[in-house]
Amino acid sequence: MLSNFSRLHLFCLVVFLFFGIVTVPPASAWSKLYGGSGWDYAHAVIETSSGDIIVAGKTNSFGAGKDDILILRLDAEGNIKWQKTYGGTEFKVAWSVVEAAMGIL
Repeated sequence: MLSNFSRLHLFCLVVFLFFGIVTVPPASAWSKLYGGSGWDYAHAVIETSSGDIIVAGKTNSFGAGKDDILILRLDAEGNIKWQKTYGGTEFKVAWSVVEAAMGIL
């Protein structure tokens, strides 16, 4: 006869095995690296109404000065449609991005 402690362990093992086998992480559609040789960070990612992906963050690989704002527009396969940097000699960063009416960022 199993003790209550053993039953609990057996139950936890069965639950773990069931969910460990049944729940599989979703597959990625694609995986790519963006940026340059410096410190580049993505702080916000959205999908636009047209299906493009906008990434906003900061870069010190490109731009005019220290850290500048970096905006990437990607197609659905992750290919860069365009990228832009904004900034000057001081620290700049984009923390979020939204799509306004008519697809304007």
